[in-house]
Amino acid sequence: MKLENLRDRVLIRVWSRLSRDELSGLRHYINCPLFNRGQQVMRLFDLVEAKVLRSEAAEVTEEELLAGSEFLPSQLNKLFSRLFQLTNAYLTLREQQKHPEEQYRYLIPAYQRLGIEPNVFQKEFRRASKLLERAPETSEKLQLRFQMAHDAGLPAVYAERGKIPDHFKANQALLDHYFLVERMKYLCGLRNVEHLFQLERTELGEKQIRELYAFRKPGKLAGGYARVLEIFALPEIQLVLLQSLKTYLEANGPQFSEGDLRDLWGYLLNFCIWELPGERAGFDLLTDEIYLFLLEKGWLLDEGKLSSFHFRNIVGIRLIQGAIDWVEAFIESYGQRLINGFDGRSVRLARAMVLQKKGDFRNAAIGLKELLKERPKDVFWNFSLRELLWRSYFERRDELTMQELEEMELLFDSFRIYVRRKELVSQVAYKSFIRLANRLRLLVTEPELDREALGKLKKEVGTSEQVNNRWWLKQQIDAILMGG
Repeated sequence: MKLENLRDRVLIRVWSRLSRDELSGLRHYINCPLFNRGQQVMRLFDLVEAKVLRSEAAEVTEEELLAGSEFLPSQLNKLFSRLFQLTNAYLTLREQQKHPEEQYRYLIPAYQRLGIEPNVFQKEFRRASKLLERAPETSEKLQLRFQMAHDAGLPAVYAERGKIPDHFKANQALLDHYFLVERMKYLCGLRNVEHLFQLERTELGEKQIRELYAFRKPGKLAGGYARVLEIFALPEIQLVLLQSLKTYLEANGPQFSEGDLRDLWGYLLNFCIWELPGERAGFDLLTDEIYLFLLEKGWLLDEGKLSSFHFRNIVGIRLIQGAIDWVEAFIESYGQRLINGFDGRSVRLARAMVLQKKGDFRNAAIGLKELLKERPKDVFWNFSLRELLWRSYFERRDELTMQELEEMELLFDSFRIYVRRKELVSQVAYKSFIRLANRLRLLVTEPELDREALGKLKKEVGTSEQVNNRWWLKQQIDAILMGG
């Protein structure tokens, strides 16, 4: 719809995404005389539905919308504003119906304003508390519980002074609980970013947070985030802690909200994926188990769709396990159900990875080169494409044409320059891979196999602190030593 007012375009976009039942509900809501006494808003609703929502035209101008109607252009701004307000109120009401405890956020203050007796407050507060106990534990629900307890307890401050200490002590515990969970969530987010980009650790009172948790032991949700913080703090026993967190989430996951579940499982996966593939024993198998469990539960899906990053990781980890047939079926099943599939590039990358696993390095390289030519914007995509392409070249190094050998050398130069330019991303692991892989390439081109030099290279690959694809470099060196 070609209307100048941004709000009007947003309104049309919202309506176009409502289901038939939701649109029908909106019609009944707007048609209520309480909101629409003169029925003008309803008539505008009908007009927009008929001429815009049901229209096959790419755009409907303001003149076309008003043609043959009773409305003047000068009326549109006010009427569209009213429609926008009613639509937002309707959507809010529908969401509230999914979470009945939310209504008490407004009901208890309304009782207070009307001067309703304290016993009615307490009755509704107990009912709300029971609803909250059955709802998933989230920081938002904890905050709501504190706010309701505060509102419900205010009459006692003035009318029943003997209960004041109990009221304040109980509310202080609720406030501590909310504060603790919220601080833990933010700390986990920060630690995750530091871990992912290898940034210097920031001190933000984590010791005090841990002490408060040990003192309060506030609940299952805080326990999940406390375990995540422990993994960040104790990398030397990370695998044991990761397995413990996995067991904890499997047991308590149904009590958490979808958002917290995604975050907690996401942290767990980030730890595991960082060690893949095969960097440290046990991580590949643990990651495979986690992904299969989450797929079975449907906890990776958002309205039936899968993140393209999870899609790529699942393909990679399942190929490590040798499940080629499973991966091919997975690509067919989920390839068209991706969130941000990069216009089909995620599926093409997955198929190139399958070709690599099958040993068809030539066709894998062709697919990877095409993807690289399209200049993907995501940094990690670029890293992965370059690594996979170079590995495809190296795996068939004895069959490469002169042009392909030149492409292989140029790829190394471009990869080194690309990594150096990406200052916000940890460069050490990628630079190490480039340096060590290039030395390996030079060693295998020598007329005589230098076993001593290869042995030193293998030792350096194993002892370097950060190396991408360490497992692959070791695998290649071992194969050359055994074959030579």
